[in-house]
Amino acid sequence: MKILGISFGVLAVLAAMENINELEPVVTMACISLILLSYSISFEIRQDYIHKKHLKLFGLSLFKWKLHCIEPEYVTVFSTSSSKGSDWGPVAAMNGKLSEQNYVVRIFRGRQYFTLLRTKSRSLAETKANDLGELLGVETRF
Repeated sequence: MKILGISFGVLAVLAAMENINELEPVVTMACISLILLSYSISFEIRQDYIHKKHLKLFGLSLFKWKLHCIEPEYVTVFSTSSSKGSDWGPVAAMNGKLSEQNYVVRIFRGRQYFTLLRTKSRSLAETKANDLGELLGVETRF
């Protein structure tokens, strides 16, 4: 989304330089660019299990709705590696796949799980999992 937002921003600047008399397309593209670059989705996890999902714009909640989530038995952090196929560029010339290491924070109840965070930083994942485990009063597993 960031690439698309930056592209709309560049197009807005180019359209403004090309034809100053027409502001409507420039303003529209600039607004789309700002929305794409500033929106985010976050979770509010509470100790009383009334969880919410937030749609934010510039860090301010525009919409929030109830998040249907399991009551966890434990929180876990584990590493995953994923690979993406590539049909062109230097990655395709070498082996055709781009591999990536991520750390995932999930809450489990029996065989059910809910993914809360994916990150490339192990320390961030462990810190968030410990904080969540303390908040909910459940065990944190690594």
